[in-house]
Amino acid sequence: MGDLPSGTITFLFSDIEGSTRVVQRLGPGYDQVLALHHRLLQEAIEKEGGLVVSTHGDSIFSVFISAPGAVRAALAGQKLLADQSWPTGGAIRVRMGIHTGEGQVSGDTYIGIDVHRAARIADAGHGGQVLASATTKALSESELQPRVWFRDIGAYRLKDLPDPERLYQVDTPDSPSGFPPIRSLESRPHNLPAYLTEFVGRTREMAAVAEALAQSRLVTLLGPGGMGKTRLAIAVAADLLPRFADGVVFVDLAELHDPDQVTTATAAAVGLTDTDGDVTLALAAHLMPRQCLLVLDNFEQVIMAGPWLAEMVRASPELKVLVTSRIRMRITGEHVYEIPPLGLPGGSEGDGLGAESVELFVRRARAVDNDFAMSTDNGVAVAAIVHRLEGLPLAIELAAARVRLLPPPLLAARLEHGLSALGSGPSDLPPRHRTMKDAIGWSHALLDPDARTLLTRLGVFAGGFTLAAAEAVGAGPPVDDLLEALAGLLDASLIRRRVEEGMVRFALLEPVREFALDRLHDSGEEPDLKRRHATYFLDLAEAAEPNLSRSDQTVWLNQMSADHDNLRAALGFSLAQGEPDLGLRLGGALWRFWHASGQMSEGRRWLEQLLVHPSSRPTSRAKGLSGLAGLAYWQGDYTTTQRSYEEALEIYRGLGDRLGEAHTLFGLSTTLIWSGDVAEGARLIDQARDLYEKLGERGEVRNILMAKGFVRWRQGDLAGARPLWEESMEIARNLGDDAEAATNQLALASLTFLEGDGSGALALAGSALEELLALKNHAGVVMALDWIAALAASEQPYDASRLAGAAQRLRARQGGGIRPDSVGVEAAQDAAARLIGKPLAAAGFEEGAALELETAVSLARTMVENARVATDVN
Repeated sequence: MGDLPSGTITFLFSDIEGSTRVVQRLGPGYDQVLALHHRLLQEAIEKEGGLVVSTHGDSIFSVFISAPGAVRAALAGQKLLADQSWPTGGAIRVRMGIHTGEGQVSGDTYIGIDVHRAARIADAGHGGQVLASATTKALSESELQPRVWFRDIGAYRLKDLPDPERLYQVDTPDSPSGFPPIRSLESRPHNLPAYLTEFVGRTREMAAVAEALAQSRLVTLLGPGGMGKTRLAIAVAADLLPRFADGVVFVDLAELHDPDQVTTATAAAVGLTDTDGDVTLALAAHLMPRQCLLVLDNFEQVIMAGPWLAEMVRASPELKVLVTSRIRMRITGEHVYEIPPLGLPGGSEGDGLGAESVELFVRRARAVDNDFAMSTDNGVAVAAIVHRLEGLPLAIELAAARVRLLPPPLLAARLEHGLSALGSGPSDLPPRHRTMKDAIGWSHALLDPDARTLLTRLGVFAGGFTLAAAEAVGAGPPVDDLLEALAGLLDASLIRRRVEEGMVRFALLEPVREFALDRLHDSGEEPDLKRRHATYFLDLAEAAEPNLSRSDQTVWLNQMSADHDNLRAALGFSLAQGEPDLGLRLGGALWRFWHASGQMSEGRRWLEQLLVHPSSRPTSRAKGLSGLAGLAYWQGDYTTTQRSYEEALEIYRGLGDRLGEAHTLFGLSTTLIWSGDVAEGARLIDQARDLYEKLGERGEVRNILMAKGFVRWRQGDLAGARPLWEESMEIARNLGDDAEAATNQLALASLTFLEGDGSGALALAGSALEELLALKNHAGVVMALDWIAALAASEQPYDASRLAGAAQRLRARQGGGIRPDSVGVEAAQDAAARLIGKPLAAAGFEEGAALELETAVSLARTMVENARVATDVN
């Protein structure tokens, strides 16, 4: 092989599709076929001035100075392969990927993101297909036309690449067509986390784990903290994604310590949020028919859940499970794969500076210092560093993050000195675990005092934090400049930055958070930090509360969702400390969030636990009771709602809190109306209205109008209800409360239906559904689905039964909800049974109960459109 070119070059990757099956088919004849395959492609590559960099099995990696030359070589190679008469019969199909980028030479190969991008483009294709990046297309198209053209096939998320990649299929008049969809992360459903850094090495490990999953249904990736178990599991899952028809589900168990919570966390990850009833049975029923891969991360903290997991695997014949853990589960059927360290230079797993551990160090170093370059002295120092860190990925990343401050020779010396000073962990821990503790401690010791203190304090956060949260909880003496300290932690790779729903958030890597929590416990600051944490999230929830019914409600719902683990931690602190006031205020402020996000049962459990405490202050108790009443109301539990509102009303009157009294009177009035005491409900509405007027609360007029409309409704005066509801909806829209307006619109849809306009009613309900979907109001979406089912039942009975079945299942997940038959519209399954018979209606209902939310929404949209088309035809 000649000298490797550098600068802007074009990479070409190829490999045989289904090579394992080819080996099995050909047996000993495979060697002859592989040699011929290599010869043909090398001929095409060299003819266009290309250079073969390496061959691994059936894969060939080559580079070109000319982008058009790489494209011509790929097309010529495909033609040679297609025209070849293979000695063993059959055909060899090869996929190829081309990308032009920066050629960073390292030893006898290339490193850098552009190499990985080319490899991932090749992985995305199918046998006989040539794919190219946008860069290659731009540099080649004008020279190759008109005999060669680049067909835009869209942008796709490819494994290990942070952003979608636009791909082009390279075609000629003789090229094959009809290829399957691109093998991207979107081709199967999944919730795998996306990383901003590429996955390095682990080729052997990925193949071994994939083989283990082919032979066993339960595989445990075993290794100490920082060994890269999570990244390897995600990489394997992404690679195997096309093999699982029902996709991959990733479950992060990092925040759990109670084995009983594994069921709930897994149910939430697969979409069974807040199942009403036995969660284990519901989860087993959900997984049983599905062909999917379940990835359970950080299982060592809930190791006693192993028997539960074994039972879940036995009950689901198509399910496969990939677990990451520091401890074996020791259960029947477990296949344990112990992850080795990254290959070291000069060792059996690495060859000089091309070893995986060195490659990881170099890539992470260049990410923090663009001027970093390998040299003879650097190479020796880097080799010393990765050897000292025993090839542990997290330790290497922590070390590489410091090259901007210390060149590798000084870094190696400092690392050696720091490890000696820190010593090792307990003698009963594995040596590599002690080394990982040392590596984190060393990185911590390199921080300035402010950053060290801040890192310790940040351990209190569960599930990440915002800059504002870090400032409120982590600031204060001796941290003088929080922003600088936070930047130091980010530079040291001790925290991660990510963007969620437009919000910038930070999080500690789990091993680092454990380290921080240990130090926090020893610092004497833990009680104060946990109180500051709980107080901050109480303030955040109380700031969010009024905004959860205003124009920016979606922003606040996203904020509460992102911090849900922190909110739970604050509620848990309130219970653990026997201080119910904080928790009652927090839960009372959060009830609308729990309702909108479809987590009513969880919110109710928190509030019921807090309300049992006998020592809460009256104001806090009234707040908690009002929150419980609000959740119970939307669950259709009017007994609990009435009892809670009545106690809260007594407290507010005793305190002289007129606004609290007005709100509670209104809530109690609507509860009485729904439960049948219309006269008393109407009387309380008038009392609430009078109080609001005296207090100058004009914004509450919309609620009063809505409630008065329900009084008219219950009294049979439909014509009198309509103007009240229409005015209430208009006020809600003017105030920006689109969720309330959409709910009002569902009421108007019921009224329109009872007036005899079925298609008009469905149009209103369909419009409300779209608004609620845009607002991510889960409870409202489920309510709209139920309404559409009931309104369409007379014309589309079977589909209405299906949609009603889906709505009932979704309603049970969130802990209940108001049904259309409670407002005088016959339930869909009852109406359908009269038209098509009970057996068929029951079959439709059962079929619908298996639908996921997205499918149910699609069905509802079709039903609304069918009604519109039928009306237009008539």
